[in-house]
Amino acid sequence: MRSSASEWIVPGLVGLVAGWLVQPLFAIVLMAVPGLTTAAMPLAFVPAFVLAVAAAWFLARRVVPSRRNGWSCIFVGVAVLAQFLGGLGSALLGSSGGPGRDEGTALVFFVLIFGIPMTLIAAAFIVGGIVLLRRAK
Repeated sequence: MRSSASEWIVPGLVGLVAGWLVQPLFAIVLMAVPGLTTAAMPLAFVPAFVLAVAAAWFLARRVVPSRRNGWSCIFVGVAVLAQFLGGLGSALLGSSGGPGRDEGTALVFFVLIFGIPMTLIAAAFIVGGIVLLRRAK
């Protein structure tokens, strides 16, 4: 019989990684709320923590153990993609009045340096997770 600790280690780590990676996306949502200042940005930790706990619970209790690695890869891939979108959103929303010439150049370099590798990593995790799900019985 498998121990309860081994059932919760991988889902707990995946939940923590997913929550940490998705936190910039929640910060962008909080930036769009009128009346909140940048001092309220640590509030982005709360929904990220809730997402981490929900992902860990889902992986530990609702997923068949043979498919757990596939779902874990898919969760991490989607979280990496969400982190890139959060960074891109903060770059777009950070400038007032639309991106100027310097901001546009910085945005192009941001996409080249962070966007392409993060998108490829996210795609690799998602495709790898789908392959693992298809091979699991």
